[in-house]
Amino acid sequence: MAMFITKHHVFNLILWVVILLFMGIKSLQHTVAVHNQGVSVAIQEYQMQAQARLGYIEQHMGAGNDPMTRQVLDLLGQIKTQTNPYIAIELNHALTQCLDAHLNDLPFTPQILAQFKQLQDAIKQEQLVFLSHAQSYNRLIARFPYVLVAKEVSPVPMNVTASITGVIVER
Repeated sequence: MAMFITKHHVFNLILWVVILLFMGIKSLQHTVAVHNQGVSVAIQEYQMQAQARLGYIEQHMGAGNDPMTRQVLDLLGQIKTQTNPYIAIELNHALTQCLDAHLNDLPFTPQILAQFKQLQDAIKQEQLVFLSHAQSYNRLIARFPYVLVAKEVSPVPMNVTASITGVIVER
């Protein structure tokens, strides 16, 4: 018995191909959007830790005239007025490096210094998480087939490096 292909069969075949292409494109777009949300959440978590550290520094650091204190206060002022989260992360990274370099010179009591070190470690950890999310997102949108649907998005600027080492597991 011979099978005849009718116009109806061709129409159904074309319809299913179009549906599968549409669903594939939507799936790729959704994957890009989910990775972008991961970067946004990492930025929010980073900003919370940065705000906690800024408040702690302002509360416990006086208005000294030594160069290190002026540099820290200058960086604090720049961070507060910055609206671009990526530049704020760069400024926070510069503040982290400055504070790490002069940790023993800070005018803190031993108890306050111990709490401050915990805040420093927390922000370094959040920076590592942000950088891993940003790197994963940038690799994703540069890879085929995602590059086809990610033409209108730009990669996340990563002008800082991690201050600590750690293992981030990607799924």
